[in-house]
Amino acid sequence: MGVGMEARTSHLVVGVLALLIISCVPALMFWSANSTTQNLVEHYIRFRNSVAGLNVGSDILFGGIPIGHVTAVRIDPQDSSLARVDVSVDGAVPISSDSKATMERHAISGDVLIDISRGGGTRSRRLEPGEEIPAGYSQFQQLLLGLQEMPAKVDLLIDRASAFFNAPNVAMAEQI
Repeated sequence: MGVGMEARTSHLVVGVLALLIISCVPALMFWSANSTTQNLVEHYIRFRNSVAGLNVGSDILFGGIPIGHVTAVRIDPQDSSLARVDVSVDGAVPISSDSKATMERHAISGDVLIDISRGGGTRSRRLEPGEEIPAGYSQFQQLLLGLQEMPAKVDLLIDRASAFFNAPNVAMAEQI
């Protein structure tokens, strides 16, 4: 009789522990879900250039560190020449008024993502939730913009050279 009583007691203890574990799993899942969504804040970015390849769910990086994702990509309602990208990011991340959001292509996967620079200069302030993160240009875009400006700079150089090689200057150079 003592052995049967011990077996029943151990089955009872195992059953109580199993019920305790089973009842804790939903509570842990609920707590985990709330702890990750409580810190998310919304911002938006307006890009003048193309946002091709950027999708809802694309990653948002802060100096290379993942901090959130894209929640919407659409035409800006205030200026149809701009693309508006809504983002949801970790509210603990110190995004400054002088931070710049640039579109980058992930080197390995080729996916398009947004990288936000750290900013934090002496005159900057931390952005409040819902504020716009200023857009910047990626290094590739800066190169393309520089190439677009090249013909105007060449024209300016030719104009200045023509002004220098006028008749009086040429005559002086021949005398020397």
